[in-house]
Amino acid sequence: YAQWEDNHSLTKVINKKDESISPETRRRIMQVVKEYHYTPYGEVLANKSQRSFMLGIVYDEDGGNDLVLAPLGRAASQHHYSVVVTMGKTPEEENRSFQVLASQNVDGIIWYPVKGSHFDSQEYTKKHGIPVLSMDFRRRCDADNICFDFYELGYQMTSTMIDRGHERILCLLHIPGSRAMLLSQGYRQCMQDHGLTVDDSFIYVWKDYSSEPDLNLADYTAVVCYDMFLARKLAELAERADLSVPEDLSVATVGNGDRWMSYENISSLARPPQELARFIVNKLVDMIEGIPNDEVFVHCFDYNHQRSIDVPKNLREKCLMTIGPVAMETVLQVPEHADGGTKHYAKSQEDVIGGGGFKQVLAAKDLGVTCYPVWRIGNDVAGRKIYRALKSEQVNMECVTMDSLVETPQIYTIYTGMHKERIFYGTSEMQNILSDMEEKRNVLRRCHFCLVQNGTDINKLGELIKLAHKYEVKVIVKAGVGTQQELASLSDYGADIMILAENGNKGNEDLLTCLCQSNDKLVIALSDSACRFLYRGSFRELCWNGEFTDMDASADIFSAALACYLPVQDGTEEMVETAVTKAFDYMIRRVKL
Repeated sequence: YAQWEDNHSLTKVINKKDESISPETRRRIMQVVKEYHYTPYGEVLANKSQRSFMLGIVYDEDGGNDLVLAPLGRAASQHHYSVVVTMGKTPEEENRSFQVLASQNVDGIIWYPVKGSHFDSQEYTKKHGIPVLSMDFRRRCDADNICFDFYELGYQMTSTMIDRGHERILCLLHIPGSRAMLLSQGYRQCMQDHGLTVDDSFIYVWKDYSSEPDLNLADYTAVVCYDMFLARKLAELAERADLSVPEDLSVATVGNGDRWMSYENISSLARPPQELARFIVNKLVDMIEGIPNDEVFVHCFDYNHQRSIDVPKNLREKCLMTIGPVAMETVLQVPEHADGGTKHYAKSQEDVIGGGGFKQVLAAKDLGVTCYPVWRIGNDVAGRKIYRALKSEQVNMECVTMDSLVETPQIYTIYTGMHKERIFYGTSEMQNILSDMEEKRNVLRRCHFCLVQNGTDINKLGELIKLAHKYEVKVIVKAGVGTQQELASLSDYGADIMILAENGNKGNEDLLTCLCQSNDKLVIALSDSACRFLYRGSFRELCWNGEFTDMDASADIFSAALACYLPVQDGTEEMVETAVTKAFDYMIRRVKL
């Protein structure tokens, strides 16, 4: 210590008269003083201006966050500070606590305000020279208030539900206090950020547990709760309504400290007090010792588990049926285009499973939706190869038939540089498909959408649409190039949704309007750079600054994704637009892959 004793630097720092001391020297002196508990000249309590190496805590006794007290003490001891804790319930008791801590000559104070507090911490610091750092859980977290932010808790729980596909999410509160208000604000902001409608019916305050709430849980697929006790009461209410968690209702709640209160079936976000205590003590000690610190406490809350959170029942149980073809596709690379009567040898050959129906099945499987393909494939070499490949892809084979009387369709895709030519060999099996659908009507009843590709037999397609409607299944028809009259006939047969693959033709709004005969019909036109759709008289357009090399195949992917994202019941314009946008984005991602 001799160097510092000679020029009184050490004494100045301990006595809080260190304005002339450089930050680095002050830091080194404080490090040694705290480590060795050094006091100059043996004066321990004689000088009130001297550093005491004590932190005061003014705590709301009714605040409900007592789990943080012990971690605060441990965090302070790591900086060689001791802690003096005072508690109160009223603003008057709080003021007395601050007076007591000033008389104890504490170096800094952590303050958890009581309800209705009117204490002026800045004026107190100015008068006594004691820095005060707020830990108010009733306010948003910022540089001057260190706490677990209930706004962020509400936002994160809601975001988790939306990521799982939920749209009708209830925010359930018990006491309409400041923290509950922050949680509901985070919930509301997250819903709005994701384009979901939220009104007052989506935020409910259950004040009296002794009476049944005026709440129909069947109107919602997910609930975010203010605390664990409320979540448990909600689970009991759901059970009385014959709803189970999470099969019928997903639930998440704010946890109680880092213990999650052990209701093992409820997913909760932990609020680990150790992390908060370390941060607030570090920041207060920096304030005491003159070290700049403008950090804001940011915590990414973790779930104990996610067993009570699942995808919505309607999405989890959504089923599709696809009628599109499956075929063996031979891809050939040839050096140049072959004219009639000439012969060229391919540079490479690859056999893959092709056909629009196969692309639709893989897209639905990728999005986690059950899909039943209705296909007939030949009991030949190509058919058996396809059958083995489908089983290896874990495709549902319940409605796939191997028929010795059927020849497996064959597609030849010939690439000459950037030019592509596709040749299809095979016959339409629409009549057999119709009988297969009728035979598998129990499967058809479980489905919500049937994906169809228009073929040459428009009348058979009409029968298929009629059969699907018999079992209340909506039909999505992916139509290729055709005249306006041919496309209009598809609409006349009652297709619920029509997707036009325009193959580079930009299409026009008049064609969509012509096809959209009914107010509830959805008509979509896909070109190589845009998606135009018309629903209930509202025309929209989505653009992409790239180009699809294979518009027909891209439309197959889009139609399956659309069936996965569309609501089962007739949706609002906003819900349909969201589904179309998601399907378009998914198609772009898959095409890029």
